[in-house]
Amino acid sequence: PRIDDIRAVAPRLVGPIDELRQLTLADFRKIAPTPTQAVNRIVEKIDLIMRDSYTKRTEGIRALRMSPLMGTYTAILNTALSMKRKIDHVLAEELERDRRGMTAAEHAALGGLNRQLRI
Repeated sequence: PRIDDIRAVAPRLVGPIDELRQLTLADFRKIAPTPTQAVNRIVEKIDLIMRDSYTKRTEGIRALRMSPLMGTYTAILNTALSMKRKIDHVLAEELERDRRGMTAAEHAALGGLNRQLRI
């Protein structure tokens, strides 16, 4: 590619619900230094959305449920269930394959978030 083939992409503004829908594990790690603090920030965001309406809160929770972050969380649960193995063992194997994989602390924090939001 030549230099004149490269064009800047205009930044897109996304609202808090779209932000939740697009949340990845890498984004989750950038939110706060610990998984528990990151979960607290997500809950704060959902509470902020709820100030508009309870319907928006539900929409935010649904968006989070569809996010790549929660997809990873659910895939780990499904793998553990289908293989009849402990979640910690599945997470350890995932981390051996990919050092950027979800940690046990992150998985536990997301489990707490699910219980807290009842999703």
